[in-house]
Parts: sequence; structure tokens; C-alpha cells
Amino acid sequence: MSKYCVIGAGAAGLSALDVLTSRGHQVDCFEKSDRVGGHWNTDYDALHLITSRDMTNFEEFQMPSSYPHFPRRDQIRDYIHSYAAERGHDARVHFSTEVVSVTPVETDGPVGSAGWMVTTSAGADAYDGVLVASGHLWDAKIPTVPGTFAGPQIHSSAYQNTDDIHGRRVLVIGAGNSGCDLAVDAAQHRFEVDIVVRHGAYFQPKMYFGRPRQQVSFMSEFSPADQDLIARLLARVSIGQNSDYPGLPVPTHDRLAEGPVVVNDLLLYWIHHGRVTVIGHGVSRFDGNTVHFTDGTAKDYDTILYATGFHSTLPFLEESLVPRRNGHPLRYAGGIVPKGLEKLYYVGLSAPRGPQIPIYGVQTKIAERMIRLHEQAGPGGANLAGYFGRLQEADDRVDIPRDIWNAQIADTERLLDAYMASLQGDRVSTRQPTRGDHRQLSQTSTLHRQHARPRPPMPIRKARASRQLKCSEITRSPVPRLEHGCSVSVVVAAGSLRPDSSLCSPAYVSGGDSRSSQSPGVRLIPHRRRRQPMRSARDTMIPSGPRT
Repeated sequence: MSKYCVIGAGAAGLSALDVLTSRGHQVDCFEKSDRVGGHWNTDYDALHLITSRDMTNFEEFQMPSSYPHFPRRDQIRDYIHSYAAERGHDARVHFSTEVVSVTPVETDGPVGSAGWMVTTSAGADAYDGVLVASGHLWDAKIPTVPGTFAGPQIHSSAYQNTDDIHGRRVLVIGAGNSGCDLAVDAAQHRFEVDIVVRHGAYFQPKMYFGRPRQQVSFMSEFSPADQDLIARLLARVSIGQNSDYPGLPVPTHDRLAEGPVVVNDLLLYWIHHGRVTVIGHGVSRFDGNTVHFTDGTAKDYDTILYATGFHSTLPFLEESLVPRRNGHPLRYAGGIVPKGLEKLYYVGLSAPRGPQIPIYGVQTKIAERMIRLHEQAGPGGANLAGYFGRLQEADDRVDIPRDIWNAQIADTERLLDAYMASLQGDRVSTRQPTRGDHRQLSQTSTLHRQHARPRPPMPIRKARASRQLKCSEITRSPVPRLEHGCSVSVVVAAGSLRPDSSLCSPAYVSGGDSRSSQSPGVRLIPHRRRRQPMRSARDTMIPSGPRT
């Protein structure tokens, strides 16, 4: 009987273990630590989900309704532990067992097609396939800065709480979701906080209309490009723009999908309250407690907190086996299939924006389809890495817009369907499907390639009213440019620009019914025509950040 290896018992590894065991596969799962849950066991105390409780869950295993909309780190830890216990996975994991190396079994065929030899701290064994679910949030990336800093320097992965801070003057380097969390944590404990923000990012609040942004139901009526626009407009109404906050750089990208997005409005709150100051320049050197910046200025600090991200490290694989671009492994099939390697699968190495835990189940189900194809094809395997390499573009992104990842997954499913059809025609032959076998799928593959990077805007066309979203205020700043032919007009009614106005309630959202639309406010009037069936807000523009 074939045997498979899962590396890691965090949320991704448990998802992989669940899918494979439920479908009858023999699996060994190795976890370096002594418990399930991965980084959720050790993350900083101030960490909360930035996606909603009810959409960030394992399949058929909801979080407790007693949890808040955005659970704390320790609640997510307990939820993952309870999932492992409920499914019996904690008894299947080999704890305190480090995977030292994963090497392909020698063969004249494609690399990995004969299986993999996995060596752990407890021994070695051969496997027909390996699912790498060790994650990308553990190898801290710390910049090299000339000179020596006299105080503590702590990366976000090692930071626990403000007890780690020495002195009163804190410099946070890095302004993604984690960097903002650390700056807010220090500010709320009355430290003097500066944060280095060299490039502009769009800030988005967690809530609209008093509910998590993923659960604002009317957003599903719009295309991903339209959702992107509406999210920017709603953010402008509720928290303003970067230019409203002293020193905060303005984004140079037009859309959320085209660059960094931060889901945090508490940093903005503390900037306006004077507890956080933005430093818009990089660090040039250290000299004792003095930090020199690239604009020639300098300032003294007691502690430096780094929120500078992580390396996408795979220490058990020879680096020559892992082609990279921009420091990240190249992959096909929605981030699952490594370039040039057969029978090895990545689960959780991509982070499509939005709830993360459901992604792992989707990826593992596709990997399990590939496992079955390899088994059906015989000892030499199905050469799926080569197959996808001919029909898809390799992607290096970890942070990727959800709608683009959805398109990659849909393309992958269709290509697998075609491959399975070819095997049914001749189970003995290992013939690879050709492009001629995929004429009916050519439009899908073309769509995949078009989604490899965001497309430029198309000309604006005049709007026709179909639905209305009314809000009670919006700034007088120019309306963001519209994308992909999206036709939206913004109409500001007289008297609606009141400084004390707040966001409208969900009752002001018209879904084409008879609800009144006469109150002063803003109307977003989208074009009636839809290009394709719409996805929900959770599957499109909601950014995930590094820890959801």
C-alpha cells in the first residue's frame, strides 16, 4: 500500500492529515515541536484574527459561537487543538520529530517520480509522496544594518508582549499587519512609539456597518474589481486617506489588488492621538542607542521591534531542487505543485487574501486528486509537474489576491479533469495529454495567464443604475479610478458632507427592492451587466495579512 508523509502539524498540516486519512491513505505526520498548532502556540499576545470567526474555520468544524468576531491568538490555538483532538489527529502525529532531509529516490524519470526518502531525527523511510505543510512564518527575516544597537532587538516572531520592551522609547521597523500590531500594543501601554513606514499601503478597517467586512452581504453582488473600488470608498468614508495622517506615505498603486494592504485602523487612531509617530525613511546605521535614518536625521531609542517578514525556507530540501523568484519557490496549480518536482506538494505556502484555514483543505483535496492520478498511472507516476509546467505560468507569490488564486484553482481542476479523461482512455499508457486534448479548456488556461498579474484599467463607460449603496458621508477628494470597464458613478447628495456623520446602517443598502433611497448620502451605481458569476467578499479582495 502506498504511504505518504505530511511535514508539520499546524493548521495546514492538520488539514492535509484530515483529507488524506479520511480518503483511506496511509500517512505519517512529523512535527518538530511537542504539540499541534504551529505558530499560534507562540505568537505575540496582542494577535487577533483579521478575518471573521465564522469564515476562518476547518471544514465542518466551526469555531465556538462564544468566540468574538475576531478571536485572540490563544483562542485560535485552543480551536486548532480541539480540532486535532476531535478528529483523532493528535494521536497520529509524531511529535518532537524534526524532518532533516527530503531527497528524491533515484530514477531515470522526472525528479521525484519514484518517490521520496524522508530522513527525520528518529530515522528514515521512503514515501510515495510528501506534503510540505511546514508554513512560511517561522524563519525570521531581519535586515542587516551597519553599526551596533545598544538595546534589545526583537523580531515579531520572538516578541510576546510589552514585558519584552526595555526603556520607554520604541522603534518599530516594518508596517504590515504585524508591525502595526506591535506599534499599537506599545502605544496602548503608554510607550513612546515610532514606526518606520517607507512605502504607502492601503489601510482597511475590520468592520463595516458594525459587522466583519467578509460578512457584508451586498458585496457579493459585485465583481472583484468593483469590490476593490467599494472597499476603498468605504475606507475613505470611515478612516480617511493616508494623507490625513502625519507622515504616512500615500500608496502609489491604484487598487488594493496591486499592492500592500493593512487591515488595522488602531494604528491610525494612535497616530492622531500622538502615541505613534511615523518615520517615512529607512534606517541607515546604528550607533549605540542612536538610530540614523536615510534622510540624515537621527533619534535615540531603547528597544527596536522588527516586523520585517519571513523567508520562505525549506531547510530539508536541497536548494538546487527549489527554483525561486523574488526569494520564493516557483509553483503551479494554485501554489501546490513545485516547479520540476513530482509527487511533492505544498500546502499553505501561498496566502491568498482572506481567511487562511479553508485554503489548506482546498489545496490538500487537489493534491489528493494528483496522488490518485499518480497511483493510476503506474510506477513512473503521471508527470504532473511537467504537465502543469507546459500549460500554466509558474507563480512565486505568497500574498496573492483571492480572485486570482480562485482562477488558478479553477484552471487546475479543469486540467486535472482532462488528464483523468485521458487516463480512462488508456490506463496502461503513460501518454501525456497534449494541447489538442485541451481545446475546450483553452479559454480557462488563457484566463489563468491573464490573472498572473493585475491587468491595467480599461476605459470608463457611462453608468446605468441597477443597485445603490448609500452612505452618509465621503471626502471631497477625487474618486478612485474605475477598473476593467466597471461603470460606477458616485453621487453626493446635498448636505451629506457633515464632519460628524457616520457610516450608514445596512438598511440603506438597496438590493433592487423597494427600500427608500431618498436620504442624503453617497450612491454607488454599478453597471447592470455582469461579466461572470460573482464570488463572495471572502473570496476576493479581503486581504489576509501574514497571520490569519
